[in-house]
Amino acid sequence: MREDILVFPNSYRRSLDVYHVPSSADLELNPASDSKSSDPIRTRLIHAFRLPELQEGCYIASIEARCSPNPTATDCIPSYTPASTPYSNDPAAAIIFLKMALRNATDTSIRQTYNVVVPRKALLNLVPDGILQDVSKVIEELRAVRSAGGEESTDDAELAARLANASLQELTVRDIVMQPWEKWGPPITRWFNTSRLSNMFIATTGGQRCIQYAKPEPTDGENAPGKPNTIHILDFNPCTLKRAWNGLGRPGPFRGPKCTISIVGMMSTHGDAVEGSEAENILPNGGLFASDVVGRLPYVKCMSHEEWTYDGVIISEEMLIGLKVIFNLLLVNWNR
Repeated sequence: MREDILVFPNSYRRSLDVYHVPSSADLELNPASDSKSSDPIRTRLIHAFRLPELQEGCYIASIEARCSPNPTATDCIPSYTPASTPYSNDPAAAIIFLKMALRNATDTSIRQTYNVVVPRKALLNLVPDGILQDVSKVIEELRAVRSAGGEESTDDAELAARLANASLQELTVRDIVMQPWEKWGPPITRWFNTSRLSNMFIATTGGQRCIQYAKPEPTDGENAPGKPNTIHILDFNPCTLKRAWNGLGRPGPFRGPKCTISIVGMMSTHGDAVEGSEAENILPNGGLFASDVVGRLPYVKCMSHEEWTYDGVIISEEMLIGLKVIFNLLLVNWNR
């Protein structure tokens, strides 16, 4: 989420865990110790966001996360961006994309993969300010303790003894707060059932946009070409939403010469739900979740009229890339 704040999906606890990762300079403030787990400054779990409850016997088989571009410490424009690029996506405003596979332990026929979108900035804003302030306090206090004896103070044993009584130790025994799904999830997430989507690649996001492509189903005959499908670009940029709403005046869809545009989950300018907006925000439980999942994050969808027969489509800063996958079976004769 930030250069020093990491989100780690936890399939065991069914949560998004938030860690603080100190800089190398801050780590050097620690006293010499054989046990890094006792260091006052270290990578710490500081918060967690609970995911929706599952039905009994259901579990998360796998969960992956992607967010691009990565945050940078000194500049909003990543250093690897070519100088010829006229603009770059803002890392702070990028969306986090989760790919989550759910299974039922007792009924193997009940299984499904979902994609979840949540804005990086919105999730970071939900981490309680007091926790981040405590982390900063730890670093500042240790810096003050380290420098209290002057430049010639190098006695790490004495420093460790002083730290043992310092208030910064409170952070190590703090109970990590698990924020319930109902308190944070519905307003800032969007859920997608991927049963009709190509889900082979996770590199389907860039900035505040993500791409969806329905994998073609084979026609008659084992080797017959697949049925072509369209590409959907989903834009979660609030400015794009406002511009689309002001220009269209209603959710649509609106058919243009090359694509069809629609607004999904958008409230009216007066804050009222438009017709059908609530139904499109509800993901059926699918026999996996304890109840239907609500995610109201709005977006603008652009659906191409042209069709393709790719196996998957990925997105980068400047282009869409269609991919075909060929599996070759390599047979090795071990008899010599």
